[in-house]
Amino acid sequence: MKYEEKICRFCFKTCYMFQALEEMTRKMLDMLLLKNLSTTEQPVMCTNCADTLKNIFDFKSVCLQTRNCIIHFVKNAINAKVDLKDIMYLSKKEEESVISKLIPYAIFV
Repeated sequence: MKYEEKICRFCFKTCYMFQALEEMTRKMLDMLLLKNLSTTEQPVMCTNCADTLKNIFDFKSVCLQTRNCIIHFVKNAINAKVDLKDIMYLSKKEEESVISKLIPYAIFV
């Protein structure tokens, strides 16, 4: 994080706390279809926009995981109505199964 006056590439506000757009930030922006950052030289993002980007990215990730779970469930349920409660129940069971398999390998500090 740097402390000097810059203009945020996204909200266009003057900011004193900002970050340069690193590779991970660029990948999140690509996933959210926010491209064409090369129109400005050395674009920066204020902390407020960085927090917002993280929240949006996390939300989209959850939506994609849910979508994949539903698609998997629907493929297996031919000509049957799908109840989201069933999908949620199976997802939680799968998650618990994965967690129980990982616990022996967890390192506790």
